[in-house]
Amino acid sequence: MKRHFAFVSMPAAGHVNPTLSLVEELLRRGHRVTYAVGPNMLDAVAATGADVLRLPSEMPSMPPDPQFTPERMATMMQHLMDDARRTFPLLCEHFRADMPDAVCYDVATMTGRMLATELGVPEISLVPNFASNEEFSLREAIMPDSTGFDPRMFAEFAQRMEEFSAEMGVPAEPPMSGPPAPLNLVFLPKSFQLRGETFDERFRFIDD
Repeated sequence: MKRHFAFVSMPAAGHVNPTLSLVEELLRRGHRVTYAVGPNMLDAVAATGADVLRLPSEMPSMPPDPQFTPERMATMMQHLMDDARRTFPLLCEHFRADMPDAVCYDVATMTGRMLATELGVPEISLVPNFASNEEFSLREAIMPDSTGFDPRMFAEFAQRMEEFSAEMGVPAEPPMSGPPAPLNLVFLPKSFQLRGETFDERFRFIDD
């Protein structure tokens, strides 16, 4: 049976590019893919032959820095909420009129999981980096020490997310938090994965 898959990602090469071979394979098998992404990655997605839904999403401008400083985190959280408010209504409007059989979303976004819930269709998490489960948290590995962060920043973000969730009528969770999706496609080989032995059948390491 031919299926229609919605893909939702942030417009960053490191998140979109790993998924393109999957999109091409789905198309080769006769399925349909509608890929929702910001303008920076539209051409790369369109080259696969997938339908493209243009979102007004852009990555925040930040200097290269491997450390998650309080300033960097504040910028990312502000961008996350602003982007969700702009794009979630557009996603809902488009895919209510062109229902997908499943929503495949980048694990670093929150609107994809919300969309699957809103539409009542299965969710599939796309993981271009190290995966997280109940025994390993990538977020905690990246930020082992949060003592330099103002707790009011996180409290304000949680309040804004709660308000957004109430407005949309759909549960909202920060990216890379909450329980794993029923199916998680990980684009790193399992041999590279941190704590790889802890990942069960919900996780498919598709490059293995």
